[in-house]
Amino acid sequence: MALLMAVASACKKNQETSSFSASIEIDENRTYLDGMKVKWSAGDQIIVYGNGDSKTYGLSAGANTQTGTFTTTGGVQPADTYRAFYPAANCTGLSGDVFTFTMPATQTYTAGGFNNNLNPMAAKTNGGGATLLMFKNAFAVLKVSVKGSHTVSKVVLTVPSGNYVYGTYTFNYNTGATTRSSGGSNTLELTCGNGVTLNASTATDFYFVLPPGTLPSGSTIAFYQSGSNTPFHTTSSTTSAQTLARNHIYTATVNAEKYVTNLLPGLTTDYAGWTIEKSGYMYFANSNYANYGETFYPASTYCYALNASLSELECYIKSSSAIQYKNGHQYYLRWWSRKEQWSLDGVSWNQANMECFTQDFYWPIDENHRWVRLFTNPAPHTNYWEKHSRIISQTSSGSSKVRFDFNNGFNNTPFLFSYFCFSDPMLIDLTETYTNQGLTIPTQAQLDAKAYFVGTRSLSSW
Repeated sequence: MALLMAVASACKKNQETSSFSASIEIDENRTYLDGMKVKWSAGDQIIVYGNGDSKTYGLSAGANTQTGTFTTTGGVQPADTYRAFYPAANCTGLSGDVFTFTMPATQTYTAGGFNNNLNPMAAKTNGGGATLLMFKNAFAVLKVSVKGSHTVSKVVLTVPSGNYVYGTYTFNYNTGATTRSSGGSNTLELTCGNGVTLNASTATDFYFVLPPGTLPSGSTIAFYQSGSNTPFHTTSSTTSAQTLARNHIYTATVNAEKYVTNLLPGLTTDYAGWTIEKSGYMYFANSNYANYGETFYPASTYCYALNASLSELECYIKSSSAIQYKNGHQYYLRWWSRKEQWSLDGVSWNQANMECFTQDFYWPIDENHRWVRLFTNPAPHTNYWEKHSRIISQTSSGSSKVRFDFNNGFNNTPFLFSYFCFSDPMLIDLTETYTNQGLTIPTQAQLDAKAYFVGTRSLSSW
């Protein structure tokens, strides 16, 4: 009879519900993980250590608050002081008040914070059989606020070799010290599921849960898009170390938007940025061509109309300032031109030896660097606009003005024509804009279809 009663009593205990209250610390200076307070979430589990045993408890009340109730059936053996760890699955052992736990090599993006079952916390009751577990955050958080236009598939934090951002750690509840004991690596990946689309004006936040200590100088953060093994943006290596304290959040701001710059100045009524030589000239509103019923004309407000004198075989327009060029870089060149009313003025036309109405581009300005020569037939190409483009490859480095030549003659005899119009000049460093930003250079046809602009703009809007 006594044996049966003991068995019945044990069965009843195994069926009883055991509960603990669990609170998450708040730093009195309110510099804790805020803006994003650490709160309990549905499905959270903690491991509770009793008198020589341990058991997993699940959140039963208090989701989305900092004080929750965790329950299980049966419970741990009664103890004077209880200890616990979150997330339960990560804890591998307890010695006194020192917890051993692991952190994964990959974290998962969660909008507005870090994902569940990641941020390590340890707890202890005040003794006397109390069941209020007071949790402390063992790690720090790095919030990376990013603006851009890409869809991010993953973010990779890399610290210099010999440093670690995950592995196996110990946390001393009494001292608050976190120490790596083994394993890990210097690279931590934050995966983004189906992708997180950035916004060019409003920052998107990505959170890394990191061990306290020093984030060394030379650390970088790389952003990837789906299907690419090359990051579309990598932050510059940090020049100074950053100390990370547990229970604190740190913010890094990143602009991952890509930009493109037109190296040539626009056309204005005061001719700023340009010098025109061997010619009379004036500016002309391109909107007038629409008034004439034309549909194919430059996008900019003005064109420059050059009127070569009868004694000159050429006239040209050049940039007022030098533009840097780099060895091995590819550049996209584009401009529009139009011949207005031409006359051979008694000189016979010999198409086989054509030297009239050619256009040249020089950069730097010397005869060994004529990158483009366009031969244009006068009859079919007079009195309407033409768009010209080339991809050129520089074979040296330096700085020079650019020059567009408009040749006006045949066999050293000048022709008479009214105007040679010039508009929408563009020069883009393709290597800097695309290759150096982890992107593929578009084809010439794709570049030709892009809009004219002056200055610098976001690459996503071009």
